[in-house]
Amino acid sequence: MNEHNANTTEPEDRGELHALEVQLAAARPAPPARFRGALRRRLTALGPPQARPPHLWRTATLYAAAGVLLMAIGALSVAGIGPLAS
Repeated sequence: MNEHNANTTEPEDRGELHALEVQLAAARPAPPARFRGALRRRLTALGPPQARPPHLWRTATLYAAAGVLLMAIGALSVAGIGPLAS
């Protein structure tokens, strides 16, 4: 294994990383002004997004029930009595 911690960097590496960070930030492409303007107009025309999707509780309950059902089938199969038991 590597003797260095992944979260630590040497002081000289920090300088190189900072230089790379500055270089990448300066070279970051920006979309054309025409595209940005069209996107802004489109997003403001749509209005703010809804806080929650419709029927959130029903959807979450159905996903939870499906998960419990699949876990039960898996547990029964491991025990040798489920539909997938061999």
